[in-house]
Amino acid sequence: MGIGIVAQGIDFKTGDNIIIPEREHWNNTFPWLNLEQKGVEIRFAKINEDNSIDTEAIEKLIETWYNRKRRHSTLGYKTIEEFEILNNNQKLAA
Repeated sequence: MGIGIVAQGIDFKTGDNIIIPEREHWNNTFPWLNLEQKGVEIRFAKINEDNSIDTEAIEKLIETWYNRKRRHSTLGYKTIEEFEILNNNQKLAA
């Protein structure tokens, strides 16, 4: 139930994508797969023979570009543009 709340609580948009391990338990996979109805792409990352996550496989699934208009939690929920403007203004003021 918890992962479903998380999956539905994030404001995913058409074109967003999610990467999950290929052998993830279906209870954990279903809430993410359900987001395909909103146009979210689900990508499956390969798992190593010892069931560890193949980080190279994940890196290949991550896009080399990002949506500059989306808000990012690591930037204080600002868009990339808002963060860059704020950051540049702080550098100029210093």
